[in-house]
Amino acid sequence: MQRQVVELVFEKHFEDTGDITSLDFLLGVGSDAGLDEAEVRRYLDLGTGAEEVDEAAIGARADGIAHVPTIEINGVRIEGADEAGEFYTALVSIKEGP
Repeated sequence: MQRQVVELVFEKHFEDTGDITSLDFLLGVGSDAGLDEAEVRRYLDLGTGAEEVDEAAIGARADGIAHVPTIEINGVRIEGADEAGEFYTALVSIKEGP
């Protein structure tokens, strides 16, 4: 269920330009994923997990992460939705070492 919710969030945000901070947006995603809307509303009203998300975001910014996605492999950081060639170059660099 989590994967379906995440995929719907990305799909609706990037294709429909939805506002992921909107209660209506989140309720719609939950409903589209097959969750009970009243249960989703209760969960969101409780704010469960909000503090952890805020802490993770603060930690990411402190680590210099400013783009999504950011992937780090053996100290090599790939930021943003780069072309496949960027990933290939980074992986070859990692394989060849310093």
